[in-house]
Amino acid sequence: MTEAAAVYLMRFLAYHSWATRKLIHFCCSLTPDQRNLTAAGTTGSIERTLTHLVSSEQFYLRDLTGEDPPKWIESLIVPVEELVDRATEHAMRWVDYLESRRDPDEVFTTTWRGKAKLVVRWGTMTQAIAHGAEHRTQVCTVLGANGIEPPDLSVAAYEEAVFAESC
Repeated sequence: MTEAAAVYLMRFLAYHSWATRKLIHFCCSLTPDQRNLTAAGTTGSIERTLTHLVSSEQFYLRDLTGEDPPKWIESLIVPVEELVDRATEHAMRWVDYLESRRDPDEVFTTTWRGKAKLVVRWGTMTQAIAHGAEHRTQVCTVLGANGIEPPDLSVAAYEEAVFAESC
């Protein structure tokens, strides 16, 4: 992989991590009743969906790095305040993983629903990103369907945040 390609991938995962953390931070300001809101066609409540998103990412990172997270999420619903810490942890683990320069075409065995499954590194990473986008969108759908303006998670908003930090 060229240096430019590595930087693109690093930026892409930085955006992914930023969007997840921004949404979780936003949801920290919601009331407990608002965190229990749901909408048709989504995974469930806001808190349940965010827990699923973050806990799934623990497994993707475990598969890719071979290392367990510092603290596993072992519940279907975790308070969003705790998810902030886990999502921040994941952002750092993504950077470490990319810096390890593992072969993206390496095939390895993981466990999926109690059974061994062959997967490829680039597939697991792509799944983590797609999965995160899907569930962030679901949470924003729940918010909007219940009259709450969701945060701007667009790439343009991320660019503005990066530019603001660099000035």
